[in-house]
Amino acid sequence: MQPHRYTLSISRRGPEPLYYSLAQAVRHAIEDGQLHAGQKLPTEEELRLDMKLARNTVRKAWSCLEQAGIISRKQGAGTFIVGLPGIGETVETLKGDVING
Repeated sequence: MQPHRYTLSISRRGPEPLYYSLAQAVRHAIEDGQLHAGQKLPTEEELRLDMKLARNTVRKAWSCLEQAGIISRKQGAGTFIVGLPGIGETVETLKGDVING
């Protein structure tokens, strides 16, 4: 696993689903300048192992971020930061779907 120059921290005790916390951590890392457009993110497996998360948690967070236009996944190349359009609406909608069934 390659070292990364940023830190993603998530809340495991709050009411938020872990995928939501991970998606928010990526968003905050972009806002804080730790992550920038064009930067490659770790693989799902690297992130899963590093953060001790289930693969589905990482996949769901990446899916939320991709739907929001924040990341782009390219098979065989990796996952890259695109920018920060409106993550709030997409993640909040998905969060509501999970919580409300």
